[in-house]
Amino acid sequence: MDLKSNFFVFILVILLFLFVTNTNVYDIIPTKNKGCECEKMEYCFFSNIISMDKLSKTKIFVHIDNKSNVLGLSQLCIESLMKYCSSKYDIVLYTNQDVARLIDEEDDDLCNIKNIDLLSGQDLKQWEEYCKFKVLHKYGGVVMKPYFLFSSCPGYREFSPPKLKICHVNNEGVSVSNQLIIPTSCYMIAAPKNDATTKIYVEYLSKMCQNNYTSDAKHFDKTFEKLHYLDHFSEQSVGVVDINKKLVHLENILTNKPITMSSTNFCLFINMDLLRKRRHHGWILNMSKQQLLETSMVISNYAKM
Repeated sequence: MDLKSNFFVFILVILLFLFVTNTNVYDIIPTKNKGCECEKMEYCFFSNIISMDKLSKTKIFVHIDNKSNVLGLSQLCIESLMKYCSSKYDIVLYTNQDVARLIDEEDDDLCNIKNIDLLSGQDLKQWEEYCKFKVLHKYGGVVMKPYFLFSSCPGYREFSPPKLKICHVNNEGVSVSNQLIIPTSCYMIAAPKNDATTKIYVEYLSKMCQNNYTSDAKHFDKTFEKLHYLDHFSEQSVGVVDINKKLVHLENILTNKPITMSSTNFCLFINMDLLRKRRHHGWILNMSKQQLLETSMVISNYAKM
């Protein structure tokens, strides 16, 4: 064997030795995550994001009540959003305590309220609504509550509309209106950055907050009625109605009776505000994510699609 051959054999032996004795080197290579892990939620909280400027994709903001105590049902909704949408959208979870830094406008007294815990009832709801529209106007994208269980990622125009878009939902304790389906901006809104219509609602809600108006103002103020004229997510796409356009009530998704959704459907609306009001359904809110998945309810079957 000549010198050249001996050299190659020597190199091969060295490489084999390094491979056998240092296999931990290869452990740093990440494997593709097959599903959304619970720990990943923590990465999406605004308080853990170093710079919003580094988030280059269209943003989905999810407003949650309490970072340290996310309900099992809310967790299921958030993780479904992350599972299907995180590759196309930047997902940001925020609480009321994050609003001042998220908006970052020193001259906005409403967003810089120091004692948010002093707000309650309708005053708190109006303030949160104002902040949601401020976030949407500044960043564009989507602002939503964790009340939507996703089964697929919506198309680009759904979450990146050319102008303000709201939801139409089943009127189960949402409004005093006698309409079966009503427009609302409480649960999910989408718009481009610096949208003109969004700005109008920011100004309107600012006046509502600063003048201490209550929900009774809706009987006298025509701005609420103008929600009917705004673009909206189709009722079938958000699971408010089924494939036959039949209303999907809260009771329906808590049973094990199958519901056939439209081919355009990408999520299921869960009215958690109504769940909190109905004591006989309160047990749902006390269940963990795993407990929910182990049931045969429509909610759990939808989550496992």
